[in-house]
Amino acid sequence: MPNHADLVGTAEVARILGKSHRTVHRLVESGELVPALVAPGGYSGSFLFTRESVENVRRAQAEQAQRSPKGRRSQKAGA
Repeated sequence: MPNHADLVGTAEVARILGKSHRTVHRLVESGELVPALVAPGGYSGSFLFTRESVENVRRAQAEQAQRSPKGRRSQKAGA
């Protein structure tokens, strides 16, 4: 089990990733982000995540943004 100090809640994850609380829930639904602990309460239950798993998602999103045409300036021929 992870050390309590290594766990962060949904609001902190949203802040770290620069995303909304709802987007964090979508990441959980898609399996892209797996909570270390889930409090009882169904979908509205609270999630706790390891800092390591959040950092892995942040890095993956940054790498994807760099590869995406949206993430780079378009280069026109002859410019």
